[in-house]
Amino acid sequence: METDELSRRDAMRAALRAQGDGYLTKTERATQALRDAILRGDIPTGGQLTVGELAEQLGMSPTPVREAIRILQAEGLLHQAPHHTISAITFTEQDIVNIFDLRAVLEALATRLATPLLTERDFARLDAILDQMRVARQAEDFPAVHRINVEWHVTIYRATGNTILLNTIQSLWQKFLWESLWSVGAHTATSLDQHAEILAALRARNADHAAELMATHMGHGKATAVHYFRARQAEQAERAAREPQTSRRAARRAAQ
Repeated sequence: METDELSRRDAMRAALRAQGDGYLTKTERATQALRDAILRGDIPTGGQLTVGELAEQLGMSPTPVREAIRILQAEGLLHQAPHHTISAITFTEQDIVNIFDLRAVLEALATRLATPLLTERDFARLDAILDQMRVARQAEDFPAVHRINVEWHVTIYRATGNTILLNTIQSLWQKFLWESLWSVGAHTATSLDQHAEILAALRARNADHAAELMATHMGHGKATAVHYFRARQAEQAERAAREPQTSRRAARRAAQ
């Protein structure tokens, strides 16, 4: 088995282990592991993978993997050719900018709508979630920071009672591996400060200010995501440049 394939298999199986058993079905676990692999760049664009190969790399049977592929096709992350080979959809820097710009509009709207509707129980929950996020940040448990951050935002947006808006926002969250951003520079510390400011505006029932702060929060996320994307592109270009050299050395050793 090639080194890249081994690395991809190990990364995908590690993603499955990190999910734990919990309450996820096999299809849900396969979907999340494949989604993360796509957004990390572990599944190459224009590649020629099959259901069997992906199932082997995940250490799962083909059935849940086949269902996961259908879900990810609907999300626009995978393409399955008529002859059943599978490849990842290419995301560009402009795609990331577009996603965040759309998130800024929708999440600011959700914040504005939620402001007069949040209850004291909601505020107590938002305070508690923010405290949990600070603890996770201190422990540098970035997967936990990510999960807690999602819960914080959902608590606000769910208060609107607008399930279509919430589902649309959550569909955009699935277009990028946001979890990777929490370890980038001061992103987590800045996000925590911005959360505190947004919460203060919500508690003051200042809908316009809260919405403006949420849009600013999205702008910070966009800048971090673009920085991360460029760094990943540079790493992939460097790796691609090294591969021909590695192949030539291997060929020379085989010829000796």
